Amino acid sequence: VSTLRYAARAKKIMNKPKVNQNPKDALLTKLQSEIKSLRRLLDKKDKYIEKMQVQTPKIIVEEPSEEERRRAKIEAEKHREFVNQVREDLLNRLNDAKSSFIQGGSPRARDSRGSRRGGSRAVRRRMTV
Repeated sequence: VSTLRYAARAKKIMNKPKVNQNPKDALLTKLQSEIKSLRRLLDKKDKYIEKMQVQTPKIIVEEPSEEERRRAKIEAEKHREFVNQVREDLLNRLNDAKSSFIQGGSPRARDSRGSRRGGSRAVRRRMTV
């Protein structure tokens, strides 16, 4: 009877496997996935921009007034600036992720250790260990 109870308890045991991974490897994997997602987002934005540039009105019913033209120019310029700003931001994030991936750490970790190009000798020694 005790064997049957033991078998019943053993049957209910659920193992939860966990992958043993080096923290640096986990960070590299995370940064690689962030780079991929940023590239996808940048590609989507580029395709959207191309699509917006291709779609032009085919038939204009009446000629717009000078005031309407001026407003449209201002709006178009604001839109272009916004799109360029978003694109530049995405490129900066992508470059930061690339540089941190190459250097083997996150940008936050580098900032907390000191500047990117120097810092104290104690910081340099910690980084090499």
